[in-house]
Amino acid sequence: MTVRTILLAGLCAAALTSGCAQLPPNGHAQEKAEEPVAQVSWPAPPELPRIRYLHSIASERDLDVRPGLFQRFVRFMTGVNVRGLSRPQALTVDDENRLYVVDGLHRRVHVFDRDKGAYYIFPEIPPDGFVNPVGVTTGTNGRVYVSDSKTRVIHVFSSRGKRYEGSIGAGRFERPTGLAFDRANLRLLVTDTVTGTLTALNEGSLAPNAQRTMTDNAERDIAAVWPGNGADVMHAPTHVAINSGGGIVVTDSLNFRVHLLDSNFNRVGFFGEAGDQPGYFARPKGVAMDSKGNVYVVDALFGNVQIFNTQGDLLLTFGKPGSGIGEFWLASGIFIDHQDRIYVADAWNQRVQVFQYLHHEEYQ
Repeated sequence: MTVRTILLAGLCAAALTSGCAQLPPNGHAQEKAEEPVAQVSWPAPPELPRIRYLHSIASERDLDVRPGLFQRFVRFMTGVNVRGLSRPQALTVDDENRLYVVDGLHRRVHVFDRDKGAYYIFPEIPPDGFVNPVGVTTGTNGRVYVSDSKTRVIHVFSSRGKRYEGSIGAGRFERPTGLAFDRANLRLLVTDTVTGTLTALNEGSLAPNAQRTMTDNAERDIAAVWPGNGADVMHAPTHVAINSGGGIVVTDSLNFRVHLLDSNFNRVGFFGEAGDQPGYFARPKGVAMDSKGNVYVVDALFGNVQIFNTQGDLLLTFGKPGSGIGEFWLASGIFIDHQDRIYVADAWNQRVQVFQYLHHEEYQ
């Protein structure tokens, strides 16, 4: 058997084992059934809707995209066949509408590119030290950053995740978790759950270098750290987000609050406390802001998303515990794109749910 024959056989086998349409017992390919989705919105009618459910993503099939032929071949040859989300934890959307989802169980990042009808995962085979990915964000020029809370570094990928460059932050972080990218100032924001800090790293100095720790050139690498030496103290911060205006929000999980900072890392406010009623927090996780500056906080125990204004007034909640449309089971990350589409990592339901913030008159 020639090498060409072996490769062709491998390609065919990879295609058959990677999600291509398979023939049912009657010998005819079945078309994907289209099930209408009811209009689900919050608040419920007759109130004017503010949030509307759009769709869910559990695998590439939900967006009518599929892995490329080469990637299917690689999966076949390596025995790695990651299909579908297992434990989506964090997510982000880049400037070209690609959705990146960290899968903690598979130790991969899923990328859904609906505009181009493409889907891929990275890294195909996790490098040494890629143990517990928990956060993801995108930088400039196709860079992707993934935090690893176990090995205490941030992994850097180029070409939108397709090329691994190395890791940064060794010796600086104890447990890097949440990530966000400040495009106005070209800074990577990192929450450290153990040290209780938010750090801004200058992207221009983030070339991976195994021979140097970040503390060797702290002035060049580190743009800011919060809190400093003042009275503000965070207890297990987990998630961070930034909006186009430079406003920053951080989940201070074990203080059951959210901090609001300006672009210079000055705190301009905070809200939240422990409780079991709307407007309080039980297990706050992901945080995000829409185009109007409203703050969205995922609560894993409540199984919902609470929306506040910057004064901490509760505006609306959506979702509840469960597995149906608009229901969550230990949800974690949240991201809002430039079109005010809301992506929620519904971890134990093994999916991402997507919603739309509807632009009516402002909240009263």
